[in-house]
Order: sequence, then structure tokens, then C-alpha cells
Amino acid sequence: MECYKLRPHHGICFQFYRGKGYSKEFTDNMDALNKLLTTKQLIQIQSGLDSVCRKCPNSDGTACSTQEKVEWLDQKVMEGCGLKPGQVLMYGEFSTLVLEKLIRTGKWNEICRCCSWYSYCKEIEEQDEITQMSI
Repeated sequence: MECYKLRPHHGICFQFYRGKGYSKEFTDNMDALNKLLTTKQLIQIQSGLDSVCRKCPNSDGTACSTQEKVEWLDQKVMEGCGLKPGQVLMYGEFSTLVLEKLIRTGKWNEICRCCSWYSYCKEIEEQDEITQMSI
């Protein structure tokens, strides 16, 4: 079974993803990843570019144009969920940690406030689409 590499902050992104993104290429990639990342899929917590970054317009293939910000986001998610770089776990376990420790507690607001997608995600939260979900 393939082990997908994921940046920690993308755990929050997947919780709020509803088919919108930077471009068609980006959303097609996110749609494909959403199908691949089942609860029993192995993932590895990655400190650098991952499967999501491949199609992100902020990535040049070696680094993110907002590298400092995404490293900060990754660190906050790892701290909040008790994760370490390089850690391997099931995607379902990762999703549950993010949902329980960051989304349902509201801590994601402190982490994601600097993100350009924050207001979009806040609307989804206000529609109560996410806090009632179970993994």
C-alpha cells in the first residue's frame, strides 16, 4: 500500500474542502486525493511539499512561495495534534485528531486566521457542516 506524504496543515484543509481551490488543476488533484485517502490509507506527516502541493500555484516544485507561513501552520497543527515530522499513521486517525483537537475545539481559528481561505472555511463551519461530522 502506498504511503502518501501530507503536510500537517493540510489535515485542516481536507476537513473544509468542498470542491473549491486555486485552479481547476488544483481542485482536480484535491478531488483525486479525497478519493485515495480512505480511513485506512497510510500517510506520513511531511514537513515539505506533499501530494497537495504538487498542483498548488504557490509551489514551484521545490518550495512554497509562502514557505514561512506554511511551516508555521504545520508546526501549530503538529503541536495541537501531538504529531511529529515523519510520523506514519492511518489517514482516518489523522483526520480524527484534526477534527477532535483542532476543529471541534475551535483551535483551528487561531491557526488558520492568516490563510487566504480562512473566511471560506469559516462559512462552512458556521453552516455547521463540519462540527457534526464523524470520521
